[in-house]
Amino acid sequence: MRRHDLMNGELGRSPLFVVGGGLLALGIARAMRRTGVEVVVFSTSPEPLLSRSRRCRLVHVSSEVPGAMLVAIATEAMAARGRPVLIPAGDKSLRFACEHEAALLEHTVSVLPTLDAARTVLEKDRFDGFATRHGLPVPTSWVFDDLAAMEREASHLPYPLAVKPALSSHWHDAPFISAFGHIKMLRANTPAEFVAHVTRVMQVAPAPLVQEFVVGGDDEHFSYVSYRNRDGIELSGTLLRKQRLNPIRYGLGTCAMVVRQAAMEQIGRRVTDALPYRSVASVCFKRDVRTGEPKVFEVNGRLPLNFPAIALGGVNLPWLMYRDALGESVVPEVAVPT
Repeated sequence: MRRHDLMNGELGRSPLFVVGGGLLALGIARAMRRTGVEVVVFSTSPEPLLSRSRRCRLVHVSSEVPGAMLVAIATEAMAARGRPVLIPAGDKSLRFACEHEAALLEHTVSVLPTLDAARTVLEKDRFDGFATRHGLPVPTSWVFDDLAAMEREASHLPYPLAVKPALSSHWHDAPFISAFGHIKMLRANTPAEFVAHVTRVMQVAPAPLVQEFVVGGDDEHFSYVSYRNRDGIELSGTLLRKQRLNPIRYGLGTCAMVVRQAAMEQIGRRVTDALPYRSVASVCFKRDVRTGEPKVFEVNGRLPLNFPAIALGGVNLPWLMYRDALGESVVPEVAVPT
């Protein structure tokens, strides 16, 4: 089989539709490069990397036209050789897919969480309430409706504190955040610093979530990455330990490795059991170096950016998800520590 044939899906398999762009979509396309599956990425951004990639075909969709994404997916699906498999790449894409699941299933196949489960992992304040009800080990959290309430309580809070967006997308376009890269939180060591951070954030974004800061280095971050089929059966579960974040202390994981730690894996399964969650989810922990206790601070309801580390352990998650969505026989796979 020629390499060109593999890149263009000439083995007759259904194409893979990836909704949402960026590095995650590019990583999914690269993971599928030897499968004979054509990968089509739908994005509302220009995506210079994806537009030049030999691993996928980019469909640019206008963000100005209501319903344009649904029309683009339907149009491509009707021209496809088989019924396409759909995978969301990103938080906004996950919400879109779950909100429009019925319309999408007219043209594609997918394994998606319920909209309620998706909202629980997308909205940090909602997840905090869910975790409290289920007795999960999470940092203590606060949400202040206005600046006056925050200023009244500032001197009574335990420091240091982490200030986070209630939705990840709230900070994507904030100029004081983007100037330093993709920062996922701000640390406040004093009441004055806390008031300054929250005041600045609320000038450009909704009220943030405030949490106790879990003390530990960047290599104390872990993620339990689980994939469950339509019946809620886990077909893959892997614990990743992050080695580096960018920016340091506050950013995205840029290096990770597969590890085995039974206690964290058990907590990860408790979370996905309780939601209950179908498709892929990444339960994120940070271990407190003072107590050794892992704290769950969020769940990402899609493939994590560093999922290729799991492939090094022997499990190609996008390929597994693709085959399961099509109803092919898939046996559980366990990644080997790297």
